[in-house]
Amino acid sequence: MKTKILTLVLSFIGFSAFPQGPTLTMQNSGPQPGDVFISLIADTTGIIIGSSGANHRWDYSNLIIGTLNHEEDYSTDYTANFPGATASYFYTSQMANIIKVDTGAYSILAELDQPVPYMAPLCTMFYSEPQILFTYPINFSNEIINPFAGSNPQYYQGQPTTCRRGISSTNADGWGMLLLPSGIFNNVLRVKIIEDYTDSIVMTNPPSVIINNVHIEKYLWYDGIHRKPLLKIELKPGIQDSIQVIIKSILVAEGINGINNLSDRRIKLNIYPNPTDKQSLLTVTTTEKIDAGFTVLDMTGNEVIKLKPQTFNPGACSVIIDFESLPRGLYFVKCETTMGTVVKKILLR
Repeated sequence: MKTKILTLVLSFIGFSAFPQGPTLTMQNSGPQPGDVFISLIADTTGIIIGSSGANHRWDYSNLIIGTLNHEEDYSTDYTANFPGATASYFYTSQMANIIKVDTGAYSILAELDQPVPYMAPLCTMFYSEPQILFTYPINFSNEIINPFAGSNPQYYQGQPTTCRRGISSTNADGWGMLLLPSGIFNNVLRVKIIEDYTDSIVMTNPPSVIINNVHIEKYLWYDGIHRKPLLKIELKPGIQDSIQVIIKSILVAEGINGINNLSDRRIKLNIYPNPTDKQSLLTVTTTEKIDAGFTVLDMTGNEVIKLKPQTFNPGACSVIIDFESLPRGLYFVKCETTMGTVVKKILLR
């Protein structure tokens, strides 16, 4: 009888200790200045969000991943103008969020619009009540609901004033297994972010108020190892063919197959032009002095071009690479440095 009771107790303890997704912290999922995260854009046809809950299985192993990528850069540009800011998050070449990330939370303080390189950025939205996206640590079933509010200063005469009020909710609503084309990831945490806000746009000529209601859904899968989500699916309003529609996008983190180091990338590699038919300029941006070598690989992984390693000082440095001897097709440019390895695709036409 005693043996049976002991067995039951041990079984119950073992079940209770079963992992329920990783614990997300600022250290393992909070971006820092100098980080450059690259994601690959996947086809959204037939893609569904998937269910929430414990011990779930999200199967995206049949995703069709294209050749285009999406780059997210974190720097300290313009942060001096916003008290408490720790980084600028550039999610496009012209749009950025001013953010604060510390051991307690990840918050959005302002939105910037940088129309052209030679002009100072416009503050399109300053949050008097910051939008808090994450509070650390994050575990399965944790939820935060945060009201936020902001407005845009009038930088130019006649520019409309926009007042924003909304609520965002962040919920770690599922954990389990994530299947991607590159492999299987166990004990992954899914985070669901919902943003609902209203922009009241005050026009001066003629006087009027335009009300714009916005609903955005984001689903992010983390493994607690890479600070970049393994997978991100976003639903947000947009315009296609002059018709307002809901746009779905899906991004898969580049490098989760081991080619790139996503845990703490401090190197940025740009290739221009891409596609190309003759030469391209490879620009390496780094926060530290590094030694770097460049190799061009074909689709089978064979080296077709190899450049002699060079030393690069902090900042942006460039080299020219000649592709004229190669046939048309898709290739990979691998930049191996003392800080890690970056791989980017290039199309020869």
